[in-house]
Amino acid sequence: MIKLTRQELWRSLRALTLLDMILEPKDGRHHPVMDASCKDGQNRFVLDSSSGRLWVIFTDDAVVIRGCGRSSEDTEDSSALLFKDMPEGLLTLFDEAQRRETTFCMWQTEGVWHQNKTESDGGETELMGYIFTSADRMQAWAEEHYGRKLDDKIMKKLFDKAMLTADEMKALSPGCRPREVMAEFFSRTVSGR
Repeated sequence: MIKLTRQELWRSLRALTLLDMILEPKDGRHHPVMDASCKDGQNRFVLDSSSGRLWVIFTDDAVVIRGCGRSSEDTEDSSALLFKDMPEGLLTLFDEAQRRETTFCMWQTEGVWHQNKTESDGGETELMGYIFTSADRMQAWAEEHYGRKLDDKIMKKLFDKAMLTADEMKALSPGCRPREVMAEFFSRTVSGR
């Protein structure tokens, strides 16, 4: 189960979202690693990978992580177990079809993480591996994924602050357009969660 606090999780996802926007320009971003949106007082981050999809939803007083592993063998019965004891207000975030396709789920209320396990991993190990707990892990993944060497100091700052200067963005990706990146980043994420 995840050990990050709400603030650490928020910062990690924002850092990965910003990194993806910097290294994959908007006009060339066909399949973003991370996509973020803000709607109805909720911030949603969606990670798409070859092994499945991960949604992280921040509400005013809770966080929900829902995954759909592509190679999972879970059944409808196990999907129902995943949402057992979830507060009603959080259950309403998902329709019936979304609940059925879920292969793992966890939520945090009042600073405590909750998760009901099934026999299958449901892709959890691989998908949760994209939620980085250190700058070194994020950098190692990014260098492999994007196929380029990235500056250690800039990556540490990005991980720690989820923010970079225009010059730092250009150092990571010379073709980056910092103003456009920041406009998109702030339109898709809301700070202070």
